[in-house]
Amino acid sequence: MSGTAVVVGGGIAGLTAAVALGRIGWRVTVLEEAPVFWEAGAGLSVMRGGQRALGELGLLDRAREEGHPNRLGGVRRPDGAWLAEFPDGSWTAIGLHRRSLHGMLLDLAGGVAELLPGARVQRVVGGRPGGESAEVWWHADGVEHVVLADLVVGADGVRSITRDVVAPGAGASAMGYVAWRAVAQADLLGADDWAVWWGQGVEFAAQRIAPGRVSWHCLLSDGRGATRGDLAEAVSGWEGRVRGTLDATADLAVFRHDLREVRPLPSSLSAGRTVLIGDAAHALAPTLNQGANLALEDGVTLGGVLAGGASLPEALRRFDELRLRRCRRIATRSRWMLGLGAGWKGPGPARDLLVRLGGRWLPSATAVG
Repeated sequence: MSGTAVVVGGGIAGLTAAVALGRIGWRVTVLEEAPVFWEAGAGLSVMRGGQRALGELGLLDRAREEGHPNRLGGVRRPDGAWLAEFPDGSWTAIGLHRRSLHGMLLDLAGGVAELLPGARVQRVVGGRPGGESAEVWWHADGVEHVVLADLVVGADGVRSITRDVVAPGAGASAMGYVAWRAVAQADLLGADDWAVWWGQGVEFAAQRIAPGRVSWHCLLSDGRGATRGDLAEAVSGWEGRVRGTLDATADLAVFRHDLREVRPLPSSLSAGRTVLIGDAAHALAPTLNQGANLALEDGVTLGGVLAGGASLPEALRRFDELRLRRCRRIATRSRWMLGLGAGWKGPGPARDLLVRLGGRWLPSATAVG
């Protein structure tokens, strides 16, 4: 099966889908609102599912070369003592800068798709399989354009316009947390490749993404974390590796955003000739490091279901079968982990006791590949 596809959004999900569809003969156009195809942010963890997807794209070796192999040994208290150890190697990943992964995908997409930056999508009309084509209305340089397509791929993030076509009841809901992210030009992790600390209402995590470079994030609840000073105060009594990593980060390298998720998750990821992938479909808490991985998996899976002889409705039904259950499970576990870490509002010792008692099942309960 082949045809014309318009991908709305040129991030990790959108470029992955563009590559997967372009390689099986689809004529693909990617519309990106930003003036250039570029990915901001800090590091990410390419887990097993993401690595399988990169393998399908032929990018796994490059990711290993540009990133750093990491293993999470467990979760620590603010003083550095273990809350729970993960001795079975269930949490392994490639630590990689988000911009590096995006650049790899952009290199491939440029060879199989038309890439249009500065294209602000205003409206999507979903169309009907066997009937009307889908329509995408967009602006660039003050000029309105409309393009017809056999398939529209909504990869336009948590504030997706495309989602209104597929799941108008699902919105971008504030989670009540602030995330700070950055890359420190210093490596103070010592024997750990990847470390996570839980305080009361605070999570701090750091991982190597290259020699001498550590990506970190800090999640804060209850309206805290409005300023860099608030961030420093939240971890002021924590072990030296945490405070030292913050001190080694330039102010201009740090960015802050409010966490949002898609709630409720759509009951289907497609309607008519439109399908959702990535954060447009299932933006979730970052506690399991799965956002970019699900985006990669979504894009590769979409190419897979459209590669055979199935009709478009049959292919999109198969996409739902392959993706919905996994995405829901990961979203649920991510929120659960957020509640144990940055979201914990009870006495700290009570949470610590719960985690220690659950130390044997915590690794398997949170390792989702």
